[in-house]
Amino acid sequence: MKTFHYKSDYLKRFDALEAAQQRLVVFADEEIRRFYEKGAASYGLHVKKLHAGGGGEVFEARASRSLRILWVRKDKAIIFVLVGNHDDVRRYLRNL
Repeated sequence: MKTFHYKSDYLKRFDALEAAQQRLVVFADEEIRRFYEKGAASYGLHVKKLHAGGGGEVFEARASRSLRILWVRKDKAIIFVLVGNHDDVRRYLRNL
């Protein structure tokens, strides 16, 4: 069974979003959890593995055309690390 955690930066960015964007992120979060329960993601989520290394595997999902969610899967933990746009994702990956 996977455990889900949220980094404080993720939560701060979530709180800064508009209410409509927050709803999209919450829906995508539920879909990501289903992905780990059932092993399949809805097509609209566009789950992609972006990086694998000693710190775990980094995945991306789309909450909307411009809003992305990043998480790290390490052992049995799913750690949500970023909610932001494409440029935020690129910056995060450069800093790995």
